[in-house]
Amino acid sequence: MYTDQQLSEHFKLSAFVKSHTAIKLGIDNTPSVEAIAKIKDWAVNIGEKLWTGHGPVSINSGYRCLALNNAISGAKKSQHMDGEAADIEIPGHTNIDVASWIINNIIDFDQLILENYVRNEPYSGWVHVSFTKSSSPRKSVLTKFWHESAYHPGLIVK
Repeated sequence: MYTDQQLSEHFKLSAFVKSHTAIKLGIDNTPSVEAIAKIKDWAVNIGEKLWTGHGPVSINSGYRCLALNNAISGAKKSQHMDGEAADIEIPGHTNIDVASWIINNIIDFDQLILENYVRNEPYSGWVHVSFTKSSSPRKSVLTKFWHESAYHPGLIVK
């Protein structure tokens, strides 16, 4: 397995493939060579910039194989399955601050979602951020509130 592979200065593949759900259900969450290349792109183009700007990045959910994505009821076309997305938090920084920093400092992100945010609880939820080598990233910014299924355009914090 490739899990100890160093992808960038601060990121190993193991951080992106770890999953308690996969372990519990006996799912092999080993990515393809193509997915590993995309995970590395994320680590270099998103992760390292975040690490430099804010410190250690905690990856809550990175790569997900189809079986794992289905097991957690992930989006059918989730970029996690391609190795292009990660759900993150940065200890000591609110998720609002992390999301805002990405929007203002990482010009080539594809999608950013402040997910499961609870109003007036700045540490709630997590930040989903994706990267693709597309010549024109979407720069999509959304907010999903806890206990709601809808995704709202923009970064909504109040």
